[in-house]
Amino acid sequence: MAANRQKSYTCVIIDDESPAHKALSFHIASYSQLTLVGRAFNAVEGLKLVERLKPGVIFLNVTMPYMTGLEMLDHFSTHDHYIILTSALETRTVRDKRVNDYLLVPVTTSRFLEAVQRLEMNI
Repeated sequence: MAANRQKSYTCVIIDDESPAHKALSFHIASYSQLTLVGRAFNAVEGLKLVERLKPGVIFLNVTMPYMTGLEMLDHFSTHDHYIILTSALETRTVRDKRVNDYLLVPVTTSRFLEAVQRLEMNI
């Protein structure tokens, strides 16, 4: 009988706020199938990070200096990444087919679990 193998996903956080990095890192570390491989504090750094690491999952803040998270999506192929927007603002109104999910900050444990379950069902 084959062993039940759990998929694993590499993740990066792109957010201009340190508390968001800390909270998302905590949530990511709670799931063995998620591995945080990089962080960036603005979209310019984030673009370089995504190009270099090619993560499976990107936790991407909507509002950042230099370029918004949604503007950043124009610079890489989102078909190669599962995009989870993060924002303190209501993001449910974002209608962008490149975005797979959203997390309202502060992120609750139950909502993060829902996002991980959606990720596993969709990849």
